Amino acid sequence: MNNKSFFITFLLLTLYCGLCFANPEPFPVYFTSQAKIKIDGGFGDWPRVLPFIIDSDTQLKRGKRADYDDFHAVIFCFLDSGNLYLRAEINDKHPLMNKKTGTNIWQGDCIEGYIGFREEEAYSYGDGDFQYGIALTPDNQQTWIWGGIDVSMKNFEAVVLKTEKGAALEAKIPVSNFGLSSVSATTPLWIDFAVNNSDDGAARLQQLVWNGDGEGWSDPSVWRKAYLTDNMAEFKKPSFISKTTIEPKKNHRLYIYNNAQPWKGTFTIDGDEYTTDESGGASLRFDEETRMELEATIGGKLIKQPFVVEVDRSRILVQLPVKRIKVNQIGYHPKEKKIFIVKTDGLTLTSKSFEVVNKATNSPVFKGEISGTKFDNPTKENIAYGDFSPVRLTGTFFIRMEGIEPSYDFEIKNDVFADIFYTTFRSYYLQRCGIKIEDKISGITYGPCHKDDGYLKETGKKIDVKGGWHDAGDYGKYIPTAGVTVTQILLLYEKFPDRFEHFNLDIPESGNDKPDILDELMYELDWMLKMQAPDGGVYHKVNTYKFPGTKLPEADTDKRLVYEVGTNDTGIFCGTVATAARVLKSIYPSYAQKCEKAALKAGEFLLAHEAQTVTPSNDYTGAYLSSDSDDEQYWAFAELFRLTADRKYLEAANRHMKKSWVPAIGWENTLTLGIYTLLKSGNLPQKQKENLLILFVKEADSIIKKSELNGYRAALYFSEYSWASNKTALAYALNLLLAYDFFYEKEYLEVARRQLDYILGFNVLSKCFITGMGDDPVKYPHHRIVQASKVIVPGLMMGGPNDEAQDGKYPKDLGPRGYVDNWAAYSCNEYAIDYNAPLVFLAGYFMCLKDKGLLE
Repeated sequence: MNNKSFFITFLLLTLYCGLCFANPEPFPVYFTSQAKIKIDGGFGDWPRVLPFIIDSDTQLKRGKRADYDDFHAVIFCFLDSGNLYLRAEINDKHPLMNKKTGTNIWQGDCIEGYIGFREEEAYSYGDGDFQYGIALTPDNQQTWIWGGIDVSMKNFEAVVLKTEKGAALEAKIPVSNFGLSSVSATTPLWIDFAVNNSDDGAARLQQLVWNGDGEGWSDPSVWRKAYLTDNMAEFKKPSFISKTTIEPKKNHRLYIYNNAQPWKGTFTIDGDEYTTDESGGASLRFDEETRMELEATIGGKLIKQPFVVEVDRSRILVQLPVKRIKVNQIGYHPKEKKIFIVKTDGLTLTSKSFEVVNKATNSPVFKGEISGTKFDNPTKENIAYGDFSPVRLTGTFFIRMEGIEPSYDFEIKNDVFADIFYTTFRSYYLQRCGIKIEDKISGITYGPCHKDDGYLKETGKKIDVKGGWHDAGDYGKYIPTAGVTVTQILLLYEKFPDRFEHFNLDIPESGNDKPDILDELMYELDWMLKMQAPDGGVYHKVNTYKFPGTKLPEADTDKRLVYEVGTNDTGIFCGTVATAARVLKSIYPSYAQKCEKAALKAGEFLLAHEAQTVTPSNDYTGAYLSSDSDDEQYWAFAELFRLTADRKYLEAANRHMKKSWVPAIGWENTLTLGIYTLLKSGNLPQKQKENLLILFVKEADSIIKKSELNGYRAALYFSEYSWASNKTALAYALNLLLAYDFFYEKEYLEVARRQLDYILGFNVLSKCFITGMGDDPVKYPHHRIVQASKVIVPGLMMGGPNDEAQDGKYPKDLGPRGYVDNWAAYSCNEYAIDYNAPLVFLAGYFMCLKDKGLLE
């Protein structure tokens, strides 16, 4: 892209809202061997220590406040050898509002604490790191502690009172809740606090955080280094007790204490005078980045403190403008239908003419007129279409219309689908676990990682489950997503084996006796085979107890657990390895035999547990758990029937055919994979075959209808702009391609092809939802390798527009606009291996159709 062609705006998005410090000093926390404190809501027996003041706009990490008095807090804390003591005073216009229990109390009025007993900074929770919460309710205080195990705090004492300005808390928490028998003045300490506010007790409206960025629940590196001291002189010396690095264009309160009480006086910042109020605070605001020095004369001594106004550079995002003219930013095959879309709202078009312009010569190669003006209900836009299918020249082009900014560039080339397939499938190599990655093409370097995978959660026994792919933006490995991903790509290979025999993916195995596509799939299959338990059942996942912080894979050294066997996992595993046995039988018979043996063993487990679904446990690293196991078992038994022709498996599959539809393929529902493989088995009873074909054609027609109702041709109803909507659209496209195997309807190919356009820029946001591809690609994915290395892993597709905005980083109810390119926006901007699976299938499928001359 020629950057001179575009106006680039910098949006300062709150994805890491915490501020960096100008060499922050450790914060003193008082320690005494035995405190004489009565928990009664009175604070007269408290030592005079420094407060944690949480009131600035710079500390507001979620939501908005009506004004300063609407919500803020002051917290005090200290420890004795056996307890942590808390005192809090909260300004709140609607206090004591919390209707939640257990781990959900953060949604109401609540104090959250973060505490770590370790010497060094850490980026993920270790054995000594804890998050805890206390609901601000006067009776039956709900608490929880997260660290090691999620439970209510034991032997907890607290008094919560309503006050004139809001609420007050006094609490005593035994350190045994933090796995300690006692603490001393030499115990290392990291600390942070947050306060949550809800006006109705049902949902959090705002969160203020003392030190961190709002992500301290997963990343303890944002907590403040502290130290315990019994020397009261530490609290009497002049102290700047709030941040001395702040963001521009935000109101900030700076506090100065002396003799353990607010200091009233005048200080200067680069010659400008400020006066503190009775609370020792002064309000500051700076519109530009700068570095200054704060000076104050306190007790006859001149005190100097560096003062910085700046934005954390990791939070500066380049957002390109949404184009009126939307194109597939990767490109088109010369012989296929080629269309673009233009938003006509707010335009007075003097002409409907458009030009396709050769970028190299800046000369038009085709002229046409837009047509088909319509109102698009999902986006509430008026749009029109341009057709430039007659252009069969190769090169780089853009669309130009009078009075409208030109489109992004696109290519017309014979290998356009091969380029998409190469980049998106090769991303799996860059997700490998257990080996060192030094990729000269992308620049990604890490590992070797997770060399101790893993330990059975139930018994602690170590088993070898090394290898496989990292599942998503985190480093877990999950059977459900692994299975449906491998299977979809195996089906692609099965359909076009000759095309992939010599397709070079530039992976370490390139040049050996296997096609690269199979080398990569077998890397994941090898791991899957390790996940089968001796009884034939299959373990659900491998992951740490909690998600790691922002770090490279080799730095994720926390203990990795292997979670229990699950019926759904066993069903998906069985279907996958049975597919592998069939596809690989003629070319790698010994490996295929290994897969067949594992599939039959999984089938035995399923038959033995058919009447009762076995569900694994879950902690805090997510789980792929569907509501029932019928679809997984249906697929598993269908694959076993196709593999063995044993009718007992067909009978078992039929027992689990509980729904009469053909859903989008995904870990959530594998029914379609079972239907497809039965139709392909060759020995299915004719009546059953006819019934299944009816289901297939009904679903295909439904997908066509959805696409026709959507102005951007996405096969999505408005309600389907939810979690992983991009995957859903492509999964529907995959359904159409599978249906084409039986009905040969060209419209199925056309609508499936349009789903690729949608992902690659033909959407209301004119966004290419794939890293490293197009003029406006994803640049800030929720992906630890990218975040930690600042190097893009190319070919990762994001989940895409999500109306529900579960991460809180953008507004809800935006439908197809519910997306932001933001590190922290995991609900719309995270990748997962199963998201890429239908994308890889489509790119490979159309690449092979092109080779066969079927795109004309």
